[in-house]
Amino acid sequence: MKLFKSLFGLPDESIEEDNQGIAWIHIQSVADLDQLESGRASRPQILFKHSTSCGLSSMMLRRFEKRWESVGHLADFYYLDLIAHRGVSNEVAQRYGVRHQSPQLFILGPEGVLRHVSHGDISAVSPEDVIKNPA
Repeated sequence: MKLFKSLFGLPDESIEEDNQGIAWIHIQSVADLDQLESGRASRPQILFKHSTSCGLSSMMLRRFEKRWESVGHLADFYYLDLIAHRGVSNEVAQRYGVRHQSPQLFILGPEGVLRHVSHGDISAVSPEDVIKNPA
């Protein structure tokens, strides 16, 4: 997967599409977070906060990618490496009023944060519920 190229020091691209159908937009600054904010009025914005040093986080990322690959074209998918960009992760917590955890998934829509979950609860979020019934 191209997503993991950046985790192992290979050239980083702002948007990487893997063979599974998810085009990850990497958040590396508060300006990137602002881009996520501007898009939430028109389509679901999905933010995955990942700790590259945590086995559980890696497992949840793989499960998430597999489960969401079929709807990858229906939302914008943002990926935040919270080890490399802890300041941005802190801004996410402050901006949305949600305590920092990892791994952590945010679903954002026109009204703001529609849902946020962490750890094993990420598996309980159904793409069909988010895309067809976002509230």
